[in-house]
Amino acid sequence: MIRTKRFVQLLGRLHVAVDPLPVSDRYVHHLGQAAFLVEGAVDLLEHLHGRIPMVLLTNGLSAVQRSRFARAGVSDYFAGIVISEEVGVQKPEPAVFAIALSHAPGADRAIMVGDNLYSDVQGALNAGIDACWFNFRGMAADPEVTPTFTVRSLAEIPAILGL
Repeated sequence: MIRTKRFVQLLGRLHVAVDPLPVSDRYVHHLGQAAFLVEGAVDLLEHLHGRIPMVLLTNGLSAVQRSRFARAGVSDYFAGIVISEEVGVQKPEPAVFAIALSHAPGADRAIMVGDNLYSDVQGALNAGIDACWFNFRGMAADPEVTPTFTVRSLAEIPAILGL
């Protein structure tokens, strides 16, 4: 499992002979304690909540992600939370986008807003969903991936949605 494999490799490179499982467990616990929101996230969620159904779609470990969302106080803004570890498929696979869409029944349009050009944007496009690249880091574009929209700030998103 990736959760312990990375620590087997790390501890091996450091020539440290300890059981990687408790190291991994401790790491995952502490990782789940971190809950940092991007500037403007709460304002955007407040603005959109109740106007459109929102689904949070993330790759990652369930224990880490659920803890982070709870600590950040954002879970209640979403009609559903889809975590790749829980559903057995991850972005950019089209199936995980279909699972996310199932949490917003009756929605006639969808857009994926994400910061990863490949797993979020290309994944959504491959699933037939519009994609907004949240390029807050000012990364160079890849000519092979063409987002439907690109924004540098979350404050730009309501205008894209017509809200």
